Amino acid sequence: MGFFYLSNELRWMPYVPRTDKYRMITKCSSAHRCAYIECTRCARRYAHRTARNFETTSNGRNYTIAIAADVNAKVEFAHWRVTAWNIIAYRRQICHRWNSISLRLWLCHDKTVHGVVSLGSVTESELLAAFEARWPTTLSRIKQEELRDIVLAIVHPGSLMTDDPDHRRYQSRHMTVRPRRARTSPKRPVLVYMPDPFDEPMPLLIG
Repeated sequence: MGFFYLSNELRWMPYVPRTDKYRMITKCSSAHRCAYIECTRCARRYAHRTARNFETTSNGRNYTIAIAADVNAKVEFAHWRVTAWNIIAYRRQICHRWNSISLRLWLCHDKTVHGVVSLGSVTESELLAAFEARWPTTLSRIKQEELRDIVLAIVHPGSLMTDDPDHRRYQSRHMTVRPRRARTSPKRPVLVYMPDPFDEPMPLLIG
């Protein structure tokens, strides 16, 4: 039950739960995409956009990655992402080759984490050694033209974990690691003295 004011009169209207109300307002159409993880059309668009963005940072050495993270809920995945990021950030501090790695991961319904990775200058054994110290991890080489179909298979409706009905989009179930670009400090301008030809000394008059 709910009430609202209209023209200084108290009217009555039935109470609509927030999730149902939001679903009615954001009905998926060509003018407004819902971006829900259970929408097939949005999954295709999301997979195409993700694969296209991933190709801009990859170097052709692309792999599928599966991590047995044993994550039971979306809230646990938030903590897991911090741990996974710390593994990569630590190695980026001690080895510059880890700056070239690119990673896309999603939390799946079977409590595992699946995704795609572009290793860059990092070898397979180095990545496996970094993650297998905490979780069982597998890598499989893929071709560039297979990237979109693999991403679509991962994010297809029914593949991702749906433990939270109030948050049904990809962001809370997704992790991104982009390559780190080398920082270049701006050069300081060099001041060069250029004499002014019109700046001549005053004549000295002696009487």
